[in-house]
Amino acid sequence: MNRALGAPLIVLLLGALLAGGCGSGSGQSATGQSLIYHYLPVDQVDPQRISDGEGFAGENLLEGLVTPNATGTGVVPATADSWQVSRGGTVYTFHIRKDARWSDGTPVTASDFEWTYRRLLKPSTSSTGGNLNGESSYSDLGIKNAVAFQLGQATAWSKVGVKALDASHLRIVLAAPNTAFLQGMAEPPMVALPEKNLTRHPFDWQTSAHWVGNGPFIMRSFTPNSRMVLVPNPHYWDRRAVHLTRLTVTMAPATEEQLRRQYVQRKVDVALLADPQAFASDPAVAHAVTSLPEFSVQFLNLIPSRNPALEDVRVRKAIAFAIDRAAVAKVSPVIKPSTSLVPDTLPGFDAGVGFRPNLAEARRLLAEAGYPSGKGFPTFIVMTYGFDPFIQVVLRSLHRELGIRAVQDVEDPTVYDARRFEVLPASRVGYFFNGYSAILDWRDWVSHLYPPSQTELLSLRPDDYTHYQVLQARGTATSVAAATAFLDAHASPQSKRFAAVTAVADRTADATLSTELYKRAAAIRQGTYEFIPFAYRSLTFAIRPGAKGIHLRTGSLMISFKGVRVG
Repeated sequence: MNRALGAPLIVLLLGALLAGGCGSGSGQSATGQSLIYHYLPVDQVDPQRISDGEGFAGENLLEGLVTPNATGTGVVPATADSWQVSRGGTVYTFHIRKDARWSDGTPVTASDFEWTYRRLLKPSTSSTGGNLNGESSYSDLGIKNAVAFQLGQATAWSKVGVKALDASHLRIVLAAPNTAFLQGMAEPPMVALPEKNLTRHPFDWQTSAHWVGNGPFIMRSFTPNSRMVLVPNPHYWDRRAVHLTRLTVTMAPATEEQLRRQYVQRKVDVALLADPQAFASDPAVAHAVTSLPEFSVQFLNLIPSRNPALEDVRVRKAIAFAIDRAAVAKVSPVIKPSTSLVPDTLPGFDAGVGFRPNLAEARRLLAEAGYPSGKGFPTFIVMTYGFDPFIQVVLRSLHRELGIRAVQDVEDPTVYDARRFEVLPASRVGYFFNGYSAILDWRDWVSHLYPPSQTELLSLRPDDYTHYQVLQARGTATSVAAATAFLDAHASPQSKRFAAVTAVADRTADATLSTELYKRAAAIRQGTYEFIPFAYRSLTFAIRPGAKGIHLRTGSLMISFKGVRVG
């Protein structure tokens, strides 16, 4: 859900994140221009570190060159009031507005952004795998030599395509055109940080006593994992758009029923809901429920196995066609059926990027593959990191419609990440449960949902899969190069087609043409059935009707409170 400059972070724990984010609100009701926002526990607000404070800081306490528009489909000027793009789409020059100030009154400069991005890309901060020891999160923006700098392969910062030309102009050079670049620049890790303040207070710059930011709000107080109070930043360039005089953020755990009571008592005005049933079933507060549909896609991700059953695309297709998605959607109002890995809210979406379930065809395909009515089929598993009622419905429908033995394999969260990439024994075949959310851009949903190399990897036979993983694990330049060559030689033709079309789309500067290419690539990827979408999950909030100007955006758990007013 968070990004910056390296490989994409796949949202593996989205369900757990939403379920774990309920806390006890306390304070006064929404009076004057004051609101109480119930959010997830936050112990830090460094936008370059993986935490639930990362996004909150990036939306409210700090600001980037650009910021998302109200719908999340584009960007609007922020600390930069304008920018120019070269004819080839690879050079962006941002102009820092003259009235941009830090909360201590000093100017925000292009050098602040260059220093921030260098901090982000330092090998000690980042890794191309998405995080290093759980420290950082990134998006692949395609900045020239950014990955090489992260890996320590390019040690000179001057080789990276980020340079402050003077106090007011920042130039960013891309290795190739990227139609999602500006939206990526609006993500939390791309905000500015005040170098002098972080140097002066390296260990306590995130406290209210030493806070300096360039966003619409500043900290008045912050008790980690408990409570934060924000007030307007008096030096913010767009101060007249900041209407709230006080924003209280509460973080202590609470049930949905406790949240409902706190809302009734006016101790909470805005809250993220894991399950809106407690609100929706109470006529007195049901009006407060607001949903953002298709916030994320829930899907099954193929696991390699010593049993060849799922190597047959007819079997994988039968599984996809037989899932009773309508039954899954009945489990919770936050779920709706999906047969596409991309949301239909993407501009230019058409149904051809997904598939149409067909139970009769599913049974025919399974029989044609040698497993009539499931006879002789190995145990089918879906691996999860906890009990999941949605997966239980998926499995029951597969057993009922195809006659196969289908079970949920619940792994401890501490070993789930490793186990889902291990080759299954010959007695079992299956998938693991996954979820993904991103900004509304085709590049993110096609090129980053899983990079093409992952689709190629899942097409390998078990021994080849293991050999590739061994080469990668060695980590030397020679072994990584050998792994790449091995993958190129052994991946399936269809996965190679997906990679080829995606690569062309990634290099295409024309947005209309790139969208058509991404749609073609998405259809090719879906045709592998290595990934089986079954549901979209909505993001649901309780929002007091008096709170005006709150915009919910796909790809972000966060709310920007700039522009929000009461009454």
